[in-house]
Amino acid sequence: KSTSEKSKSSGEIIKLVELNEDMLGEIVTVQGEITKVKSIKGGTLITIRDGDEYMTTPLWNSALKNFDESKIVKGAKITLTGKVKKYKDRLEVVARNADDIVIE
Repeated sequence: KSTSEKSKSSGEIIKLVELNEDMLGEIVTVQGEITKVKSIKGGTLITIRDGDEYMTTPLWNSALKNFDESKIVKGAKITLTGKVKKYKDRLEVVARNADDIVIE
């Protein structure tokens, strides 16, 4: 791996447009505005907008332990760290615990 790739896996903030399949399994940090919030079985599904890019990702109840879920609202700014996974041909960043989720 090149040096720049190594630094990304340490949770360096990347743009949603930079997310790609080479990052599958890596830990990355993304930021954006929550544009959609939907309750799903086992958690909450959110859509994050970063510029013109959108990403939909689950916040599982297991990751939301000790997290103030009232902060998960449309229009809030989120910094999300997690593992890059693929679901139905879409890449998502899945938080591991409440420390991975910062909402202002």
